[in-house]
Amino acid sequence: MFDKLEFPKLSLSEVTVLIENSTRRKYQYVRKFLEEDTQSEYLQYEKNYPTSYSDAKNITRLTSINGLSKADAIKIYENRFTQSGARDYFNAQLSGICTICGAQIAGQLDHVLPKSQFPQYVVTPLNLVPICASCNSKKGDVIGFNPYYQDESNLSGLSFSFNFKDPTNFIFLNIDHNSDLEEFMEIYDIRNLISIYAADKIKAILRIVNLTNITSIEKFKDLLENERSDISTNPKWAKVLFTDLLSADGKPEELFNNRLLFNNA
Repeated sequence: MFDKLEFPKLSLSEVTVLIENSTRRKYQYVRKFLEEDTQSEYLQYEKNYPTSYSDAKNITRLTSINGLSKADAIKIYENRFTQSGARDYFNAQLSGICTICGAQIAGQLDHVLPKSQFPQYVVTPLNLVPICASCNSKKGDVIGFNPYYQDESNLSGLSFSFNFKDPTNFIFLNIDHNSDLEEFMEIYDIRNLISIYAADKIKAILRIVNLTNITSIEKFKDLLENERSDISTNPKWAKVLFTDLLSADGKPEELFNNRLLFNNA
């Protein structure tokens, strides 16, 4: 979740060559894109690509590049990028797990800086990130997380609080002192996703308690500790979940004592 990715094995110059070589009938907008002056501007923008989220939010929104309109720049991506074979360079990552949610297959390319606002980056590989359809849809037309430069995989600032007296609303996700992560959580609706997964984790633990007839708080805490230690299958947020649950503020005794409330929840 919010993992860093290796840089694309493709530069903007190489994308341009692929588009030029694969386009037999060069319409006016393609010729304009391939003009030396247009390419010079595109390459300059690539050189100055923002490497942080704060810098990305300050990038100028353009309506044209050297006379190439925003609409025509978008047509270059939609009509020529995939056809040129440039998308194939992302195939390995496109068959992997989404770097945003860490749950689904990354089958789409997202423009971190949306193509509708930033035509200067419409075919820049550094601006194209493989993510899943769900995260891409939730992101919409806003600036997102760029895993080539950013890394929030340690989920710094994430914590959980609990109220086990109400089995319908018992887990609360908090983010402190990490504004970037907080914004990314909202953009991709990850806060809600983790809350659902975390609630399911706790309910699964309580099912184990019922099945194995655990009757002491000590054995219950041992079960929670085993879950926290199981880093091979648990994502980072789950380790945070069980660490917070085992703390004094996590109220493991309250959960254990109210476990029967969850049977019918």
